[in-house]
Amino acid sequence: MNAWKWCIGCSVYLVAVLCPISGEELKKPTFPDVFQVEVQGVFVNRKMEVDGSMFYDKTNNRAAIRFLYQGVTQKLIYKFNDDEFIQIEGTDCQVSKLDPEEGLIFFPFTVKDNKKIMATPEEALYFTNSTLDEQVLSVNPSYVYIAKLDIPAYGRKDCNVTHIFSKPEVELPDCDGHACKPTLVSISLRCPAMDDDRPPMEHSYNFFRFRSTAIDPESFQAPEGVFCNSEGGKGFPEFPPYFSFSYDLLKDMEEEGEVGLYAIRKRIWYDSKLSLIRMDEFDNDGIITSSRIFDFYGGNLYSVVSSFSQCESGPLDDTIVIDKITELPQIFFKDKLSARDPRYVGVRKVQGVFYEVWSNAYTDTITDALKVEDFYFTKILPNDLKGSAQFHISHVHIYTYERNYTTRLFELSVLSRLTINNFRSVPKEWEAFDVSSCFNHDQKVGFKLKVDGPSTIKESRSYEEILEKMYMRLIITTNVSVIRINELTGVFDASTITEFTGWILNKTQVENSETGKLEPDMHTAYRMIEDAAIAGKLTLKLKKDGKDIRYVVTAVEDIPKPGDKKKDCYSGGSLAAASLVLLILGFSFGVVGYYVFLKKRRSTTNDDKVYLEPMS
Repeated sequence: MNAWKWCIGCSVYLVAVLCPISGEELKKPTFPDVFQVEVQGVFVNRKMEVDGSMFYDKTNNRAAIRFLYQGVTQKLIYKFNDDEFIQIEGTDCQVSKLDPEEGLIFFPFTVKDNKKIMATPEEALYFTNSTLDEQVLSVNPSYVYIAKLDIPAYGRKDCNVTHIFSKPEVELPDCDGHACKPTLVSISLRCPAMDDDRPPMEHSYNFFRFRSTAIDPESFQAPEGVFCNSEGGKGFPEFPPYFSFSYDLLKDMEEEGEVGLYAIRKRIWYDSKLSLIRMDEFDNDGIITSSRIFDFYGGNLYSVVSSFSQCESGPLDDTIVIDKITELPQIFFKDKLSARDPRYVGVRKVQGVFYEVWSNAYTDTITDALKVEDFYFTKILPNDLKGSAQFHISHVHIYTYERNYTTRLFELSVLSRLTINNFRSVPKEWEAFDVSSCFNHDQKVGFKLKVDGPSTIKESRSYEEILEKMYMRLIITTNVSVIRINELTGVFDASTITEFTGWILNKTQVENSETGKLEPDMHTAYRMIEDAAIAGKLTLKLKKDGKDIRYVVTAVEDIPKPGDKKKDCYSGGSLAAASLVLLILGFSFGVVGYYVFLKKRRSTTNDDKVYLEPMS
C-alpha cells in the first residue's frame, strides 16, 4: 500500500502558467484552485503500473482520488469541511476523521479557528521549494524543475524530485489560449535506501487529460449502491404521518437463460397515527386483484379478493412484517429516525434531472445478504420563492449483495428499482380504510353528532384537521379500533358544520383469538358517545388565525338502518297476508275465465269471425 501512497500523493496533471518576466527570467508555475486529471503511475522497484484519477477542489475544501487496483475500484474522498476521510474499496466503505498521524498525507491541511483547510497543490505535490533546472528544446520542448527533500511520513530522506512541464510556446509563440499554457507532463521520485528493510524507491508519473473547469460533484460522493456512514450533510426528509402513493417495483431476473424484469405494481395508504395500512395489488394490465387493510390497533386483517367480490377478516399475525409484505424499505414505516437511518450522499444528475440522494444499508437477518438503498428526492421550490423548499420522493434503487465465501467479498445479486407515483399526504382519503362492506346492516349503528362551532371551508385543510380531531376524540371516548368508526363526514349548511355523521361497526369476533374481546360492542360504544356529549366532553379545541376556537357536540341521534324505516299503512305481516289472499283470488278468477274462453271457442257462429276493413 505504500506504493499507492506514493502514487496518490503525486497523481496530478496540472496547469502551470509560465509567463516570461524579462529575458530568460521566468515566473515559477502556479496551479488552479479547481482541476481534475488522469494519471499513470509506474513503480519501478515494484514492477507495477497503476491508472487513476484525481479531483482537487480548493474552493469547496475537498479532494478525491479514484484508482483501479487488482480489479477492484478504490476511492479516497477528503471532506475537510466535514472533517471526514472516506475510504471505499468495492462495496466496503470506511469513514474516519482527518488525522495526519494516520498517513493521510496526500492532501496536507492546516487548522484555523478549529476548521481544517486543505493545502495548496504546490504543497501537496512537493513543488514548494522546486527550482528551474533547465529548458529542453529537443524533441519535446520542456521546463525541468528539481528539488531535494525529506519525506518523514515514509521514513525517507534526501529524495530527488523532478517536475517536467511542457513548453508549447516553442511551436506556438503567438498563442495566448488555454491550450498554449505549459502543463505538468511528469513527476519522478528517487529516494536512496535507508536500511535493509527500505531499499531504494523509484516512482514516475505521467499525466493526461487535464481539466480546470468545475468538477462533477459526484466525484466527491460514494458510488451508487455503496453506503458510507457519513455524519456530514443534510438530515433525511421525514415522511408525514399519513401518505399514499402507487409504486412499481422492477427486479432484474434471469431464468433459464432469459434475462428480464420481474414487475410488481401496488398502491399503499398509511396512517401512522391511526395504525392503519391499506395495500392494493394490480396485475400487469393495471387491474386491481386484491385489497388488504391492516388494523394494527384492533389486531385485524381485512382482505378483499376482487375476482370473488368477497370480504374476509381475521386476526393479524404478531410476526407480520409490513416491509416484507409491501416490499417497501423499512424507513417508510418508521415514526422516528435513528442513528442507523439514511445518510446524505449529495446531488446526482439522472437523465438531466437533479436529485438529492440519501443512502441506507442493513443486513438481512434471514439471508445474511447486504442491502443498500439509495433514495432519490426532487427538491421543489415554492412558487413565490419565499418559503422553504420541499423534498418529494421520486424513486429508490435497492442493491442486494450476496457474500462470496471464496473471496469474502459481497457481490451484487439483485438490483431492484422502485418508482413512486402520485405521492400524497393531503387531503386524507378516509374512504381508503372503509371496511363497511365487510359488515351487514345488523352489524353497524349509525349516529349524528349535532355540532356548534365557527364556520369553515369544506374540503379545506382546516376541515381536514377538524375531521381528524373528531375522529380521534371518538376513538379515545369509546376505546374501539379506529377502523370501527366508519364513514365519518361533516354535514354543511353553507360554510357551517351542522353535524357529523358516521357508523360504528360491530367488533370482530375471531375464534380462538383475543382480537376485539376487550373492545365494547357497537351499542355500548354508541351509549359512550351519547354520555360524553351530555357531559360536554365531546369538544374540539383548535387554533385559527392565532385564536382558540371550539367545536362542541350538543346532541347525538341515531341513523335508522335501511330495514328500520317506518311503514305508513301496513306491517310486514299484514302485507304478506294480503299478498296471499290476492294470489288465491287471482288463481280462481283465472280458472273461471279460461273455462269461459274455451266454451266460446266451441261456438261456430259468425260472431267469432274477425273482419279487416279496408282503409279509406
